[in-house]
Amino acid sequence: MNRKMKWIAALCLVLIGTLVLPAMLPQTVGTVAAAASVKLNKTSATVKEGETLQLKMEGVAASKKITWKSSDKTVATVDKNGKVKGKKAGTATITAKVSGKKYTCKVTVKAAKKENAKSDTYDQVISLKIGESKTFRVKFTLDKAGSGASYNFKYSKSGIISLNTTGGSASEIELVAYGKEKGTIILTVSNTRSTKNKKIKITVK
Repeated sequence: MNRKMKWIAALCLVLIGTLVLPAMLPQTVGTVAAAASVKLNKTSATVKEGETLQLKMEGVAASKKITWKSSDKTVATVDKNGKVKGKKAGTATITAKVSGKKYTCKVTVKAAKKENAKSDTYDQVISLKIGESKTFRVKFTLDKAGSGASYNFKYSKSGIISLNTTGGSASEIELVAYGKEKGTIILTVSNTRSTKNKKIKITVK
């Protein structure tokens, strides 16, 4: 009988230990895991001049205050919501501060491709999409005597764009190109008081 009672007592102790001890142990594992999950969604990113990207803290309660800061506002700025905007080519570090801790993201800003850029062959190179319009100016050096000036336009191919005049002067004209169908044309603009014509390559994608 004593042996049986001892066996029952031992079994009870095992059951009590299984149920009670886990509740008594400090919950450090869960706390560490929660702390480790707090992070910035990006540690490095690339954006072009004039474009934006969104940074955000992960694992942070909505009630927590997040402070954002850029190491170089001339390269990239960041607003109170973590939206970064590229200003000029270069690198800047964006820092998010939460509960006294700092999290950083290195942002590289690349120079934007310039529309209407001058090439060795053309005075301007313009790219637009079907249904899109773009405004550009064509400037001339007036090397012929006279007053006022008139402009003439010659297309290498018809149907790709439509062209409208929105203003100008004797030495400069403002034009609006509207993409109608895919293709590339060469627009030649001449000025009655200039000996040099201007060639513009326009591509509709």
